[in-house]
Amino acid sequence: MSDKPKLQPPSQPRIFASDPNASRLKIISLIVFIILALVAVAVVVILPGRFSRQRQPAQVMPETPQVQPQARADEESASKAGEAQELLQKALNLKARLENEGVKNWGAEPLVTSYSQVLALLTEANAYLDDQRFDRAVKGYRETIVKLEQLSASRPERIRQAIQAGNESFAQLDSDLAKHHYKIALAADFDNNEAQVGIQRAENLPQVLDYIAQGQFHEDRGELDIARKIYNDAILLDKDYMAARDHLQQVNELILERDFQRSMSDAISALNQNKIRQAKHALDIARNLRPDAA
Repeated sequence: MSDKPKLQPPSQPRIFASDPNASRLKIISLIVFIILALVAVAVVVILPGRFSRQRQPAQVMPETPQVQPQARADEESASKAGEAQELLQKALNLKARLENEGVKNWGAEPLVTSYSQVLALLTEANAYLDDQRFDRAVKGYRETIVKLEQLSASRPERIRQAIQAGNESFAQLDSDLAKHHYKIALAADFDNNEAQVGIQRAENLPQVLDYIAQGQFHEDRGELDIARKIYNDAILLDKDYMAARDHLQQVNELILERDFQRSMSDAISALNQNKIRQAKHALDIARNLRPDAA
């Protein structure tokens, strides 16, 4: 009997034969995929954070030195504006007080300063304030306040000068100019007695001068009693007007001499007529008029 060969079970069938190149491609593809995935993660997660950290110094740092000086400047400007407003209020209060005390009259003439100069400074400072030039406004208001204080301090000297000018004008018989100066003094000092008297005398001066002229007219005509009455009227208006007093004294002496001579004439006439009693009476009158007459 011949030996039969043994049958082997068939092996698992393989549809495709194993290809080494295909395996390498798969591995390469997987590696590429992994690399791309890592790159994508880096782009999405890591890089934005780094870009943001890099942008912050570029964006924030330049802004810091710009914002702070501007804020400081605004703060300083607001402070200066407030200071200007405070000084303005102080200047206005001082100005109102001086105006209530008549500064428009007694402060018109320049003496260290004048009221018009003060107003010019105040107007200029107000213009700076309107233009928001607060530094210049502050300086202007400070100068205005200094000038207002100088103006106030000059009142006593202004009063003295005004009264002196009034007296000089009165002596020159300029009643209107004298009144002007006396009123300035009175505006600076409402209770100044010398200024009050000066104004009254200046107002009466034209009438006093007219009385004197009338008295001289009657005196020249020998109407001494009329002249004396008129001179007395002048003195009633101004008891301190020396010209009226001098004229009255002169006419009184003339009247005295006239009455003395008249009494002596009456006495001599009575003696010549042997009217002793009448002569004695006339001599008594003459003696009373001139006790020292021989």
